[in-house]
Amino acid sequence: MTSKTYTNSEDQVAALRSATTGFDHLFANRMEDAKVAFQDKDHQESPFHLMGLGVCSFLEAALGMEVRCHYFMNYIKNANTLLV
Repeated sequence: MTSKTYTNSEDQVAALRSATTGFDHLFANRMEDAKVAFQDKDHQESPFHLMGLGVCSFLEAALGMEVRCHYFMNYIKNANTLLV
């Protein structure tokens, strides 16, 4: 991977426009489409795209934890029902 610097304002604007597509997908609950947009080969080292991928990772981890918490709470609820 070659390192690309975003010192040119035209490059920054192009990267921001590209990343905006990813955030549009993210806000529309299309996580997979957002990740594809943030992994754009032309802008893979863009801070906007890297931030987008970080947000996706955080949301996946947080939502995964929420699912596990619901599973655990249902387990406790079912166990409590059996004890009563």
